[in-house]
Amino acid sequence: MSLILRGSGKASTGSTPGFLANGASRGVIGPLTAALLLLVLALAAVSFGLATFEAERGRTTRINAAKDQTDVLLSDLRDAETGQRGFLLTGRESYLQPYDDALRELDGRIAELIRLGEAEPTLARPTTELGRLIPAKLDELARTIALRREGNADAALALVETDRGKSLMDAIRTEAGALRAAVTSLHEGRNAATQRWVWSISAAALVLVSGVLALAVWLRHFRRRALDARVLAEMANARLAAIVTSTSDAIISIAADDGRILTWNSGAEALFGYAASEVTDRSVSLLVPLDVPDGGSTGVIRLALEGTRVHEHETVWLTKQGHRIPVTVTAARMQASDSGVIGVSAIIRDLRPRQEAQAALVRSEAMLRIALDTIPQMVWSTHPDGYHDFYNKRWYEFTGATPEQTEGEGWNPQFHPEDQGRALDRWRHSLATGEPYEVEYRLRAADGTYRWTLGRALPVRDPVTREVTRWYGTCTEIDDLVATRLALGEALEVKEALLAEVNHRVKNSLQLVSSLLSLQTNKARDPDLRTALGEARARIGVVARLHQRLYQGGTHGSVDLASFLREMCTDTLAALDPEERVRLDFDEARPDESGDGRLTSIDQAVPLALIGSELVTNAVKYAFPDSGEGVLRVRVRNAHAGEGGLALEVEDDGIGLPESFDPSRSAGVGMRVVSTLARQLRARLVVGRGSSGRGASFSVIVPGRQVQEGGKNGEH
Repeated sequence: MSLILRGSGKASTGSTPGFLANGASRGVIGPLTAALLLLVLALAAVSFGLATFEAERGRTTRINAAKDQTDVLLSDLRDAETGQRGFLLTGRESYLQPYDDALRELDGRIAELIRLGEAEPTLARPTTELGRLIPAKLDELARTIALRREGNADAALALVETDRGKSLMDAIRTEAGALRAAVTSLHEGRNAATQRWVWSISAAALVLVSGVLALAVWLRHFRRRALDARVLAEMANARLAAIVTSTSDAIISIAADDGRILTWNSGAEALFGYAASEVTDRSVSLLVPLDVPDGGSTGVIRLALEGTRVHEHETVWLTKQGHRIPVTVTAARMQASDSGVIGVSAIIRDLRPRQEAQAALVRSEAMLRIALDTIPQMVWSTHPDGYHDFYNKRWYEFTGATPEQTEGEGWNPQFHPEDQGRALDRWRHSLATGEPYEVEYRLRAADGTYRWTLGRALPVRDPVTREVTRWYGTCTEIDDLVATRLALGEALEVKEALLAEVNHRVKNSLQLVSSLLSLQTNKARDPDLRTALGEARARIGVVARLHQRLYQGGTHGSVDLASFLREMCTDTLAALDPEERVRLDFDEARPDESGDGRLTSIDQAVPLALIGSELVTNAVKYAFPDSGEGVLRVRVRNAHAGEGGLALEVEDDGIGLPESFDPSRSAGVGMRVVSTLARQLRARLVVGRGSSGRGASFSVIVPGRQVQEGGKNGEH
């Protein structure tokens, strides 16, 4: 802190100038009289100019005071708004101290600003507007504080979000800017007028007498410099005094020679309880306990006088009531322009709010630690770079490790050697990318055994920069879950082996039946019987081939129906149409499914395969008589939206079906088989013409499982 000093001196007197005495002794009375007359005229002109300048100086002082008062009012408003925000966020009355301090001073400052504006017409409008807007802003702050005190924090925040307070503050800043612009304009006008006046006086004095003019100019210049320096000093002192008076910190100054208190601001009065009149010219020892001499154990006042800057030294001082309060003292030496030491200026801040906040933080951390130590889960946290700095009690109980053993990357050796590299690589990947961390590993327990554990961690990011600020993670013991999972895997392997054996036996049994039917067909003499036995053998062959596919594919419970149908259709055409009159056009329109999504359960695949075999066989036999040629189209697709399941479509461009054809009443065994199997699948059988307007079209639409289950539930 700097201190601007303004001294006063006594005017000195001297003898008559030497050249006047010499002139008188020579009897040069006429010229001297004329010179004196000219001097009187010049002095009169100078006096008039000085009077005008003094009036302008007073006006300048008022203008600058209005500007300074505006700056102080804006500072007070910002302090009040800061206190209001702190109170709205926390609900603690201590945050309202800046607001209360500003409120005590604002009425007087507003009245003073309006008075200064009335004295200067150019400033009347902005000062009047500020006198209206600032109370409105204070009223808005008071309303939100009142709502928060009533416990209605949401209403207070809603009032803040209306932007009325922001609009008022913007208007206040606008008017303050207008006032500053007016002050600048007035200064520019004053400087221009002063310059014109100086030039006119100088010209007049030059005409009167060059010698007297030179003297007058010199005197005027000297006087002007003195006056400007005085004005600047007064302005600086006024600004400094306004800042010291308005701040909520306690600011005092102490004399260097005897430790007397020289100045005492309102912040000091609020902190210590003494009025300025009670402590001015009294020793600073009034504030310092006997066991804390000279302002602290290191002698803050003495160190400051020696030239050492003391910054926020923590100590204890006394209030008027004799209470010891913790404070911080920032002190610096005050030095005059002639390098003489005047004293010490000190800023004293109350440490109690900071200590209360620190105590609350300690209590909060203690409660959090208790909560983390209580939950039956291992919890840990790290720095952004992955350095582990916290584990809860459950971690140490489970692992039996000490804090020193697991600090930093000491956690990794607690894992099974086979899992250490994998877990460390996954952790480093999460640190590099910010992705969540999740890995399973075997963690060494306190008894030396390894238990399967699931490690997880999530990053905490800065809301503005989105940079990771911490990681929080957990370790969950899943040893029983892993054991269950392994047991299920073993059970599934046994099941797969049993299913493979069943499929193998079914396939062999079907092949045996097919062989018996083949023998019976060869012995039969009736052509119709031979045909029927051949068709039965073909149907058995379809089922056998399907089980062969299940056995070879290893899926046992499901099969790729489209691939099987394509192969079956190709083989059927090769057997029934060796001349290749009929061309097969096979299409699978199931674009949304791949891998396991293409598999069809065995209870649907067998009937659909038999239906496909019957429809393809009938088309080759009856759709193209007289050795005609054509195209047979087979299509497997997902059913239409809302139907679910899948659809099998067989279409030809042959001679078509008879009028009023009903497959359920057909005399042919194949059509009856198709109708029966469609009912078994709860499928919808659609019969019609081909898409080209020729031939026949058969569509078997199998509903989804939910539709099937609904139908089952509706049965009685």
